[in-house]
Amino acid sequence: MQTTISLHSKRLMQILGFIALYLAVQSVALKHLEAALDVERPHIVSQLTRLFNINMESSIPTWYVVSLLFSAAILVAVIAYTKWVNHDRYVKHWGVLSLIFLYLSIDEAAAIHEKLTIPLQDAFNATGFLYFAWVIIGVPFALIVGVVYFKFLLHLPKSTRNQVVLAAALYIGGAVVIESISANKWYLDGGTSLQYTAIGTVEEFFEMSGAIVFIYAMLNYFASYAGRMEIVLQNDQSAIALQDAAASPKLLSEPVYTTTSAEPAVTLSSMLKTWHVGLLLYGISFALLSMIIFATPALLGTDDYYHVGMASQIAEQKRLALEFPWLPQTILNPENFVDHHLLFHLYLVPWVVVAGLTGAKLAVVNIGALVVVALWGVMRRIGVRYASLWALALFAMSVPFLYRLLMIRTQGMSLLFLLVAIYLLLQRRYRWLIPLAFAYTWLYNGFVLIAGFAAAYTLAKWIDTHELDWKPVGYTLAGIVLGLVINPYFPHNIAFIAEHLGAKINFESGARVGNEWFPYTTGALISNTTGALLALVAGFLYSSFANRKRDVVENTLLFAALITLFMLFRSRRFVEYFPAFALLFAAATWGRSEISFSQWLRYDGLAWGARSAVVAIAMLLGAFTLADTVTQARHAKPVERFADVSQWLQAHTEPGEAIFHTDWDDFTRLFYYNTHNTYLVGLDPTYLERADIDLWNIWVGITRGEIINPSAIISSTFNARYVVSDTSHRRFVDRAEADPNMRMVYRDAYSYVWEITVADNSGGGFVSAAS
Repeated sequence: MQTTISLHSKRLMQILGFIALYLAVQSVALKHLEAALDVERPHIVSQLTRLFNINMESSIPTWYVVSLLFSAAILVAVIAYTKWVNHDRYVKHWGVLSLIFLYLSIDEAAAIHEKLTIPLQDAFNATGFLYFAWVIIGVPFALIVGVVYFKFLLHLPKSTRNQVVLAAALYIGGAVVIESISANKWYLDGGTSLQYTAIGTVEEFFEMSGAIVFIYAMLNYFASYAGRMEIVLQNDQSAIALQDAAASPKLLSEPVYTTTSAEPAVTLSSMLKTWHVGLLLYGISFALLSMIIFATPALLGTDDYYHVGMASQIAEQKRLALEFPWLPQTILNPENFVDHHLLFHLYLVPWVVVAGLTGAKLAVVNIGALVVVALWGVMRRIGVRYASLWALALFAMSVPFLYRLLMIRTQGMSLLFLLVAIYLLLQRRYRWLIPLAFAYTWLYNGFVLIAGFAAAYTLAKWIDTHELDWKPVGYTLAGIVLGLVINPYFPHNIAFIAEHLGAKINFESGARVGNEWFPYTTGALISNTTGALLALVAGFLYSSFANRKRDVVENTLLFAALITLFMLFRSRRFVEYFPAFALLFAAATWGRSEISFSQWLRYDGLAWGARSAVVAIAMLLGAFTLADTVTQARHAKPVERFADVSQWLQAHTEPGEAIFHTDWDDFTRLFYYNTHNTYLVGLDPTYLERADIDLWNIWVGITRGEIINPSAIISSTFNARYVVSDTSHRRFVDRAEADPNMRMVYRDAYSYVWEITVADNSGGGFVSAAS
């Protein structure tokens, strides 16, 4: 049996370059993560940071550089041997060049030049840009080598000569120029800043790139010079023979990686089947998202606690149409209650029953990982090259997007459903839109969005074919109607949707809703969606480079991106949708054909550099996005907020007794920790405003501290004898402290409780049981 292994130089350079990029970005990302976690970082993070630190001795990136330089030395030695066998010119130059690369690999492994730094600093009194004083010797050495090898360089073929010059520029530019910049940074701050890490990473990446381009140049040169090299293992003679074969016309241009044997070749693509890639993507995404959400013991959002509580209630009550007595004075009163996120709560039930808050976190991590896989699935189905890499770019799109994706709310599952809808539309599997739209209606009361996507596809198809297809919108609307009618809350769900959406359409003139309903400022929008905006702009620009009009796929995804961008202009909460569809649009335009930078950049080296720059930017954006998201997660409000006060209320109040609380946002935690009591307003302030505008106005006046001695009204109008407030309502707290009929009975770091001690003058309210 004979096995032939041929080497494809271009493909090898791409693989080596990708590894270099990964190691560089991994190093920066881990340093930022270590800084973000600060003193609370787990020991494993410090170990990984040291292991992947590109600026540290004995790290994985350092040994990668050593292997590159050693490989270059071996490759040049083989060329030198071939030249010697053929009595060709410049044999000594090739031999010495091999020794130079061998020394560079040993120096990188043993850090010889770094050990010379202190003696040279003392000898030359080096400071600032020359603080790493070995450059004082390194620069003259590089110049001498350049002069000695000038004629040697000229005799090389033009393409090889240009590639060697580029390799030298990259390597020396990193080892001398950028090294001097990092030396000055070290001189100023001792090398402890993240800026030094970034500069040092760029320096090492330049050195790796130089070595990779040099290996590429030598492989191409050897292919054109020798044509073929065989390494024959002869067991009977225990010898290794190097044979120089005649050049094959097929190999003269560039070597190709092939395998031949008595048995069929096993290729990488056959080993990594489609579902293997999907599983790998899921695992990577699950790990990255877990890193974010478990950076804090708390849940990331305010409403998260309500959704976990609702899942617990479904498990406890064992029914779909829940009894919900906890907001009796709002539109979610017991008679009219509607669970407008029913499907999401059903999904949470097993996770919450088994593992509580940890299970709920894992549930949304699972959804987030499935979003990445679904994104990959859509890209793969429409023919995007390197779909898995495009899908992972989702982690570079937006910090708020990743953060909100991990809130225990419906947005992650909603995005997943919309991606499935896009898949079905582009595959023309319209009938499947009926069950999907049905489920989406049970999931989210913004179900009109899936109909909007169906309409966008219909418009894109009409632009391309001038045929108006009713099926996408028709089947989607049919599923929505079925989801509304076949519903445990029908017909109350219809009235609730009208109330809820009606309040949101004109929310600027009504109750003060959460900040998420208001738009970003222009600066905040650009800052929070940098990657997504770049993806959208890139998709738009593609038409300038491609001589063709957009097809149905591109127009559909463009419309989806613009719809969600318009939604984002209206409200910042829709940042949970726009980045995914902006990325999909960019992938559909740039990723479905070979991205050939050589069309605009004549020199192959520059084209390779352009590709590398694009990947590097995406990976750096991803690293910074992940690090910033972890930082934000660590600053989530503490999980114990309102936990202790809820226990106190359960112990000191009657079942179902009303509690007056000063912030509608506090309801979710009070409900999660304490279903013993009922509350005034929660989830959305408009729920009380729409139910009783007069009661709403009184509550607002009290909580803002506009009413003197509020105990009388709280007792008579709201029928409450206990008042709970967080520590931020200072004006109300001052009013309560000044009210002779309010006595503070509990306080902790997050909340206060007052008891209304006597009846008001009109005879309403309660008399304290303690008096």
